[in-house]
Amino acid sequence: MGKARFKSRPPMRPRVSMRDAVRAWARRHGYSFFSSLGEFVRRPVASAMTIVVLALALSLPLLLHLAVSQLDAVAGDMDAQVTLSVFAERELSDTEVRRLSARLAARPDVVTADPISPEAGLREALNNLGLATALEDIARFYEDNPLPWVVVLGVDPQASTDALVAQLQDTSGIAQVIVDQAWLQRFRSLLEVGQRLVVILSTLLLLAVVFVVAHAIRMDVHQRRHQIEVMALIGATPGFIRRPFLYSGFWLGTFSSMLAIALVYVVIGALHGPITALADSYGSAFELEGPSAATMIATMAMMGLIGVFGSMIAVHQHLTKRGLN
Repeated sequence: MGKARFKSRPPMRPRVSMRDAVRAWARRHGYSFFSSLGEFVRRPVASAMTIVVLALALSLPLLLHLAVSQLDAVAGDMDAQVTLSVFAERELSDTEVRRLSARLAARPDVVTADPISPEAGLREALNNLGLATALEDIARFYEDNPLPWVVVLGVDPQASTDALVAQLQDTSGIAQVIVDQAWLQRFRSLLEVGQRLVVILSTLLLLAVVFVVAHAIRMDVHQRRHQIEVMALIGATPGFIRRPFLYSGFWLGTFSSMLAIALVYVVIGALHGPITALADSYGSAFELEGPSAATMIATMAMMGLIGVFGSMIAVHQHLTKRGLN
């Protein structure tokens, strides 16, 4: 009988439980996490300079976004306060104008009707011009006040302003109707330009951030190229080599976004007094507020991802050039 032949079986790999796999994954990422922070500590000046440059680049679009968004909210509040200035014919007496005001106030599409006499209109105009002390001299100069009666109408936000204006212009006793929202339309057009400018500027600066991070990581990779070659010789995978640099890019983006938010609050604090005084002069309670918690979290997350992306570009280029990918 011939000898029995036995086929050799490949050695069986020990089964790894899910718990052990998660622990190994956590250890690998923990090592990369702390080693990347250690690189920041070992190179404080270079790291700080990169973070400051990124923060300055990010703070400008963040400030513009805050200003435009808050001004847009103010404009939205003003949209709900449509007003019309109804100029009465000069032939109407005071009693007839007040009757006209009462008829207009009774309309379902009118919320308020406030009649303003020629004397009150002149006084308000001079107050706005800072000439209230010259009221008596001007009154003596003009024996007959040139200003007409005006009825200021507060329009229901649900009503059609154009239809109301057309009806009022056909009403007897009304000389002219002026919509006081024309300036608001121009203001909203300027806000739309500002919003597009924020998008364009943010895109350009974020691209600059990607290149700055990629350059910083490329320099780091170049300084540690011998260490990378040794790691590759002893069997380190490209993912293991790449991981600490990706964390470095993540920290660059995160730390720079935190500094940018701090710079935004510094600028808001410096502008708070003048902006409040300007708003008070117009009778407005507008205040420039800081970024919300959601905005800050989104900014830090976005910058962290951008940092990772920039690092990935730099490391991939180096590993491909060295044939380690």
